[in-house]
Amino acid sequence: MSRKSKAEFVQWFGPLLDALRDLGDSGRPHEVSSRIAKNLNLSDSVLDETLKSGGSRFHNQVAWARQYLSLGRHA
Repeated sequence: MSRKSKAEFVQWFGPLLDALRDLGDSGRPHEVSSRIAKNLNLSDSVLDETLKSGGSRFHNQVAWARQYLSLGRHA
């Protein structure tokens, strides 16, 4: 298995912004992740991938993207 980029969450910036627009510019983290999954028609294999901790890799990466983008507003 190849090592993934440390900043793989950047791939979710565009889909995250699209999902937030769809949701009226606001949404709870799980709502946003669900909208991204729906908009991109993500496969179960992507959605079911887990981290070593047992958490969802997809939801984790979307949360990192959201955090990164929200910090940029305050800079």
